[in-house]
Amino acid sequence: MPAGSRIKEIEFSAELNVSRTPLRLALGELERLGYVEKSGRQGFRVREINMDEVAEALELRGVLEGYAARRIAETAISDKDSAWLRMLVDKGRELICAWTRETRQLFVESWADNNKQFHDALITLARNTHLAESMQTVSRTVFARASNLGSIGDYPEIELEFFTRAQEDHEAIFEAIIQREGTRAEALCREHARRSIENKKKLSRLSDCR
Repeated sequence: MPAGSRIKEIEFSAELNVSRTPLRLALGELERLGYVEKSGRQGFRVREINMDEVAEALELRGVLEGYAARRIAETAISDKDSAWLRMLVDKGRELICAWTRETRQLFVESWADNNKQFHDALITLARNTHLAESMQTVSRTVFARASNLGSIGDYPEIELEFFTRAQEDHEAIFEAIIQREGTRAEALCREHARRSIENKKKLSRLSDCR
């Protein structure tokens, strides 16, 4: 549905063959995730994606993840946690190497899941409750979540280039953590976020030109 479209409960209840109660619960969840917003006293409408808002959220995510990576590096990561991060990084490389045009949809789904796990692991391993809560707030912005890549599917080679560079970033961040280079790990995370901003802006411009 186009941004700004009103969501009429009666029509959707009939189309989905459900009562209005579960529909309202679903709309409440979509509102929490940032896809719809309240319109009037009881209605909803499709929320417009504002790239400036996305960029601000991604920049903040880079700051938070940078702090997390530095904290992990400076407190010396355990062998168990190191193996967990390495497994996620290796899985990302396997996905990149297996990419084909024919399987790109499955690739995007698998990459999104692995990407989310890697970024979530940084926050988890930092072991800071306030940091985790701050990240939850940032993740309410659509396209600022690690699982939402902003892939539009019409430019697979360009998207693969973005994913490949993101994988290289993950490998560099992991290496900095292992080497206990906290400042470098933090800087890499911030640069990773800035690159994500530019990638999403480019995909948005390409989408507008279609």
